[in-house]
Amino acid sequence: MLFEGGLLLEEGNYRDAAELLGQVVVLAPERPDAHLAFARALTRALLAGHVQDTRATANLAVIHYQWLLNHEVDA
Repeated sequence: MLFEGGLLLEEGNYRDAAELLGQVVVLAPERPDAHLAFARALTRALLAGHVQDTRATANLAVIHYQWLLNHEVDA
């Protein structure tokens, strides 16, 4: 699912990518790559104007970027 979400993100299908990657985060909350991909999808959807509630979407992206900062992630 993570790979599929990445493909959707590369294709510019930000809403579907965010939805799929959000499911990945729910299914595997310990995966930093899932949090990063989800936050990126949310950010790109925001910048492209593909969301209705910009404040909530921005907040959700920040939460997932903060998750990355608060957990040790191997480079």
